[in-house]
Amino acid sequence: SDWTLWNTVGTLRGTQPSQSVMLGAHRDAWVAGVGDNGAGTIVLLEAARGLGYLEKSGWRPRRTIVVALWDGEEIGLRGSAAYAGAHGAELHRGCIAYLNADENVTGPSFGIAAVGGLGPVLIEAARAIPDPQSQRTTLYDRWHAQPRGVDVRAIGGGSDHESFLFSFGTPVAEMSFSGPFGPYHSSYDTLRYATTVSDPGFVLHRAAAQLYGLSAMRLADADAVPYAFASYVPALRAGIARLQ
Repeated sequence: SDWTLWNTVGTLRGTQPSQSVMLGAHRDAWVAGVGDNGAGTIVLLEAARGLGYLEKSGWRPRRTIVVALWDGEEIGLRGSAAYAGAHGAELHRGCIAYLNADENVTGPSFGIAAVGGLGPVLIEAARAIPDPQSQRTTLYDRWHAQPRGVDVRAIGGGSDHESFLFSFGTPVAEMSFSGPFGPYHSSYDTLRYATTVSDPGFVLHRAAAQLYGLSAMRLADADAVPYAFASYVPALRAGIARLQ
C-alpha cells in the first residue's frame, strides 16, 4: 500500500532572499523516539519560536531562514531527499548552510561535527551560550574541559544532512550533547528516560535551541558568507603525504 509522508517547513523571509540558511530535524521515530528524534524536533521548534519573537519585534534576517521537520528519515531519508529534489535549483544557488539536529541531546558531553568551512563560526557561537551547569561559563568552556578539547569532528552520513551535502555540496553541521544511548531505536527511548537520565530539567535541550538559533542568526546576518577554509589545510597536507 502507499503512504503519504509529510514534511513541515517554516520560512522566515530575509531581506536578501536569494540566499538561505536551513535548519532541519526528522520527526519520525521508532516507537516513542524521545531521544531519536524528539530531541532534535523540540530543539528546532524552540529555536523557531525564538526567531519568531525576534521577527515580531521588528528584526528580519539578511538571508532567509528555513526550519524543516522531515518525515521518513528512519526509512531512508525520504522526506529530506524529496525536499532536496523539489528545491534543488534554489538550494544549489543560494543555501549557504544546513544545520541538522538528530539525536542531539542524549547526555552531557558537548560536541560539534561539521565541514571545515563552518567550524569557526559555530565555535564562536558556542562561546556565547551559557552552560546550563554554570551560568558563569559557556558551552565553549564545557567543550574545552573535555578530554579531546575543542575539536570539530568531520561529519559523517546517516542523517538528513546527506541530502544537502552530497547532492549540492551545501556546508552542513550538527551540534549535540551526547552520552550513552542504550535505548536507541527501542521502546525504552521515552520521556522517562529523557527526564531521568539524558537531560533532567531539559536544560541541555534549551542550550541546544539557543545554539542553533544563534548560529542561524549569525550565518543569516553576516555581511559576507562566513566560511573559513584554514581548517582544510592539515587534512589536505595529510592527504598529499599519503599520496606521496
